[in-house]
Amino acid sequence: MSEAQEHDRNWEKWEKYARQVFPEETLKKMKESRRAFWERTKKMEKALQGEQDEENVKEESNVMPVIPELPRSTTLKVCPLCKYPIQDDAHGWLRSRTVPGKAVPCHVCTPRVRAIKASRTLASKMQMFGGSNIPDFAATWNFASYPPEGDLDAKEDVEAFAARRTGWRGLYLWGDGGRGKTSLAISCLKEALQRGESALFLRVSQYLRYLKQAELGLEQKTGIALLDLAFTVQWLVVDEIGIENPSEYSIRQFYDLVEERRGQRGLYTIFTSNCSIDDLEERWRPKHAAPGDYHAGSRVASRLREYCFELEIVGVNLRDRLNRKNNSDEAM
Repeated sequence: MSEAQEHDRNWEKWEKYARQVFPEETLKKMKESRRAFWERTKKMEKALQGEQDEENVKEESNVMPVIPELPRSTTLKVCPLCKYPIQDDAHGWLRSRTVPGKAVPCHVCTPRVRAIKASRTLASKMQMFGGSNIPDFAATWNFASYPPEGDLDAKEDVEAFAARRTGWRGLYLWGDGGRGKTSLAISCLKEALQRGESALFLRVSQYLRYLKQAELGLEQKTGIALLDLAFTVQWLVVDEIGIENPSEYSIRQFYDLVEERRGQRGLYTIFTSNCSIDDLEERWRPKHAAPGDYHAGSRVASRLREYCFELEIVGVNLRDRLNRKNNSDEAM
């Protein structure tokens, strides 16, 4: 019996389990991929024995078969591949095909366990900040509540970003005060939360304060948790960038944050500011640096331009409008 025939026979033993998890098209791809893998492996064995030209099969024999992972939610009681009982905190192991006597994590059930553990860790850290850390005054904010007097074109662009229809993973909202930048950013976070994705709101002053306290040995646990969250949460809003003191410390923290998040797929970041990226770069320019000279702030600004879609929010001052309305209501 050939290796491929043996694989087909073994496949039949656990196919009834796999059919409970994977769609028919995925099952077909798995079967074809794994049969092709065994055939390539056999070719390589013959090549090593001098029965076949090694160069013709060396490259293709390194291709591994398709092995789908178990989803987070499953009705299975045991892993269809390693036969280990399905658990949220433990996974099965398999014998390595390349290193005799070595065990390797099961390709099917291990990613599920790791994802669950990572989710628990993330949830634990976010509880330290009251969940998503969205301010109480923004409890009713969403895209539907955005005032019609606001920048509706910008609202449409932000909604597209929230739905991942823009191709960008970074969004830089800027404009004069009271234009609704924070409202749109928080509305974006709420869309992500409704999809069950992790989201965190951070004011620049809060972010820098916790990090500085952690470096000084104060609030160290909170500071470390905040840094981990800022680097890993799926959706992050950094509010009011540019109001901080433009020190070397703050610029370095912004650089690390942007680099970490733009280097990982699946992470989305929204920055809000009263100034454009060009103005932010100028604000961060040290006094000893001449206009046009390259400086640490220039490096951060350059990364922001690469990472973010820059969107100016225009229109009326919504904050003044709301204050006038509230004062009028009180007078009545």
